[in-house]
Amino acid sequence: QCQECLVEFKLESEIRKHLKSEHNQSFPGLEKVVEDPEYESKETEIPTDNPEDIRKIDIAELRGKKVSSAQGRILRKMFIAKNELEGRFECQLCSESKDNLTHCSE
Repeated sequence: QCQECLVEFKLESEIRKHLKSEHNQSFPGLEKVVEDPEYESKETEIPTDNPEDIRKIDIAELRGKKVSSAQGRILRKMFIAKNELEGRFECQLCSESKDNLTHCSE
């Protein structure tokens, strides 16, 4: 809903266009609600000064922890390999296999 004129919209793209053309404003975005109490918890994060430092941490210490996007890319390169014969991505830690690299990153 537009806070200026109270017009309702179903899609985020529609309200973006409306705010720009009618009120010369940019849409700040939708607030995302996360129910997981650990989402904002610093206790579940792996703090490093440099994303490359994630290589120095034992994999057992990473279980159940959050890593940054940059750290995640490094871990994917380290532990996920593509099986060219089957065309699937395989995790070297848990032997799980997926069609898509993104699905193998959990």
